[in-house]
Amino acid sequence: MNELSEETKASFFKMKSSPIYQTWIEKFNTFNTANPVTSSAVLQFFKSVDGHYCASTLWQAFSCLSKYFLVYHSICLKDNLLLKQFLKDKSKTHLPKKSQVLSKEHIDEYLETVTCDPIILQKKCAVVLGISGMMRISELVNLCFEDIKMEGEVFIVTIVHSKTDQAQKGFQFHVVPPLFIHIKNYFDLFVDIPKCGRIFRSLNPLTRKFSKSFIGKNTLGKIPREIANSLGLEDSENFTGHCFRRSGATILADSGVNKITLKRAGRWKSDTVCDGYVEESRHSKIQIASAIAGNVLPLNYAAPSSKTININNVTGNIVLNL
Repeated sequence: MNELSEETKASFFKMKSSPIYQTWIEKFNTFNTANPVTSSAVLQFFKSVDGHYCASTLWQAFSCLSKYFLVYHSICLKDNLLLKQFLKDKSKTHLPKKSQVLSKEHIDEYLETVTCDPIILQKKCAVVLGISGMMRISELVNLCFEDIKMEGEVFIVTIVHSKTDQAQKGFQFHVVPPLFIHIKNYFDLFVDIPKCGRIFRSLNPLTRKFSKSFIGKNTLGKIPREIANSLGLEDSENFTGHCFRRSGATILADSGVNKITLKRAGRWKSDTVCDGYVEESRHSKIQIASAIAGNVLPLNYAAPSSKTININNVTGNIVLNL
């Protein structure tokens, strides 16, 4: 077998995430300066950084080093069973930190606040879009006016770029009344600026109008925490940028939908994430308690329903109760 040229080897690392690869490669080479390059040395490297990184970060390092070893040293780290077992054990004992969620009642309370403040109207728009589409902050940041179409009193929103949509098929969800108005109120503020490009803009403090400059993920990521503060919720610092996505999934799970519907709405391929939401949902807990008590459903129980958001993709439609 002919040895690959240096140019060919380097071409395997010409990608958007190449800085992450280079970081882990440099860390390993610094650790392993005086030792031969073997898969056992990688295990020793992971043991040396154990305690400094969470399990998911260690798996990221494993992925980066696996490709590096295969390309430059013809060594398959996936064959090292001790190394894989070490990482699996770390995953079992690691408890990931998750964002707090906004309940249906919290969302209703915030949206019902009467205000003309453009920043508050912007936050309300972000809440409705983020929870309706179970959007990540990165997806909200990149959302453009061109991705949102209004048909009557319905907004059709298309998520064009998503980290889980490798084929770039896109995903659509609908926002209908009464939540429709919160997006419209924000859009109506763009009188002097063409509605094109990213929708979330910075506010000019003098004119109190939105400018052409965009706001980034850090600013958008603070909105859940700011909402929690305004509602007087405890541990507001734990309402992170992932709050919108988790809140939407929690509300949908509480409505009693099946796992297939929840997976479709959240754009998850794995059952693992959905299982967590279904197991912790109020609807599931009430069903279990009712079965133990010998009832079909408690006499005073009614499935939550009020406001609806239609979510759809190529496989069908979903109705999310809010």
